[in-house]
Amino acid sequence: MKLKLNCLPIFGLILISFSANSQCSVVLAPTDPSCFGDCNGSILATPSGGVAPYTFQWVDDQGDPIGANTNQLNGLCTGTYAVQVTDANGCVPALSASVLSEPADIIFQSIVTTDAGCIPNQCIGSVQASALGATKYGLDGVINPIGDFQNLCAGNYTLMAGNAAGCEITETVIIQPEEGPVANFANIPGEMSLPDNEFITFNSSTNSTNYIWTVQGPNFDFTSTETDLNLELPFLGANYEVCLIALNKTTCEDTVCHFVEVRDEFTIWVPNSFTPDADEFNNTFDPVISNVDGQAYDFFVFDRWGQLVFESHDLEQGWDGTLNGNYVKAGIYIWKIRLKSIDTDEFREYSGHVNMLK
Repeated sequence: MKLKLNCLPIFGLILISFSANSQCSVVLAPTDPSCFGDCNGSILATPSGGVAPYTFQWVDDQGDPIGANTNQLNGLCTGTYAVQVTDANGCVPALSASVLSEPADIIFQSIVTTDAGCIPNQCIGSVQASALGATKYGLDGVINPIGDFQNLCAGNYTLMAGNAAGCEITETVIIQPEEGPVANFANIPGEMSLPDNEFITFNSSTNSTNYIWTVQGPNFDFTSTETDLNLELPFLGANYEVCLIALNKTTCEDTVCHFVEVRDEFTIWVPNSFTPDADEFNNTFDPVISNVDGQAYDFFVFDRWGQLVFESHDLEQGWDGTLNGNYVKAGIYIWKIRLKSIDTDEFREYSGHVNMLK
């Protein structure tokens, strides 16, 4: 603008020009952190109405300077930030401030796991999760919208909960293997002799609730679901396989088997007289022997003077009262038997007398 000063001597015209400063201002454009707890927010300061170059002085909500002389701050957490902008002519607009806020946190509210089942091969474990603010769930990269994961083997897993903005939280979950049952039993006796052939077991299984017994032998098949077993095994000289299956409440099982031998008792019975008279009764002198080694059997008969009148090494052969094809005289004869137990390999000797009658 031009002013004419009438109060001064007029030697000429004096023109005074004023350059009016334009109004300086700054606009802030904040970008909030993308997820709860992240520090990836930013603020862009755009000045106008001034003369470049501009200087920027940033401060945090405590008034402490932060950042460099730049129009944009990056890597910001939630909070309040302000900037003072000055142009080349010293124009300083009012202090501009901006508040950064973060989205709500995703919080696990419930994580429920079930065991994987029996060691080593069952995979029946599960994870069921719910989280505040979550719209999707994942377990080791497998996505599930409702947080329900089934048929899991034992091991460590990474559980994820996320929202539509791409925010995620994680938690390590452990699927434990189930401690399965251990089947075990002791039997009394371990080896049995008839006629005392009662078989009793003492069940010492652990981590088990139910039991299945099986006993198998020659023409014998027995099953029981009792905790302990008490039965009679019927056949002489037979081996029986006794098996116990121990189960727990989730049907995990373990099996143990023992072999039980039922032995015929070692017995020897020798008659005290016989009548070799060719009738149908008691014509031979036959010791009755069981459970001995037939390959180690000696049977001798002597007369009263010690002369050998009969010898056999066959369990089935008795003395018919003859010597060299002729009947000996009636009277008392001495017998001696030497044999070996089939169970213990022990040699035993027996002797006595027999009366031959006619």
